[in-house]
Amino acid sequence: MEFKVSKIVKSLGRRRVSSVRKWFQADRGPDLCIGKRLWKTVTPPKMQFFGWLAWRGRVKTSEFLHKIGVLDDQVSVLCPLCSNAIESISHVLLHCPLVWRVWSDLVNWWGMCWVIPCTVEDLLQWWVGVKLKKNERKLWNLVPIVMLWSVWKLRNEKVFSGRPPNFVELVDLVKSRIAFWAYSNIVGMQYSVQDIVINLHQVRQCLG
Repeated sequence: MEFKVSKIVKSLGRRRVSSVRKWFQADRGPDLCIGKRLWKTVTPPKMQFFGWLAWRGRVKTSEFLHKIGVLDDQVSVLCPLCSNAIESISHVLLHCPLVWRVWSDLVNWWGMCWVIPCTVEDLLQWWVGVKLKKNERKLWNLVPIVMLWSVWKLRNEKVFSGRPPNFVELVDLVKSRIAFWAYSNIVGMQYSVQDIVINLHQVRQCLG
């Protein structure tokens, strides 16, 4: 990466650094925008970091651990939430039927429709491409980060503590976490956590 950038800078001669940055952003496309949005949300760093891991395909799923020899052949690599498919990143965070219902509830909460993305990267590319007002965007950017982290936390509770996953509870929990971080950290947010959870449509209409 550094070698590529240095070649670009040299080829552009004395053009300003901002010109190089704009060229590089155009060359890289959505990747830079996704990374920027992940790290600039008002969620805790642990959520941001997990979002980055999911985006880059570095989450330690059972499939991954089996491939690198951490899990032997006798250990199940099926999704611990549905037990119907191998636990890949895309499956456990998106395609698991139980998880997908939660995603659908969240998208419907925003009054939107979509089709299931193939990967987490596809999900985030779509997410950053939605056109919204400035403060709506701040709230919208919280949704995938909080959801990805919450699903993985639920998965770990099942794997390590044997706690049965409650997906109805997960919907309410994700909405409440989104509302809490928006209320606590977005400057000018005049609505309560309850307002955001229950009356999101009305809140969005009033956001600038």
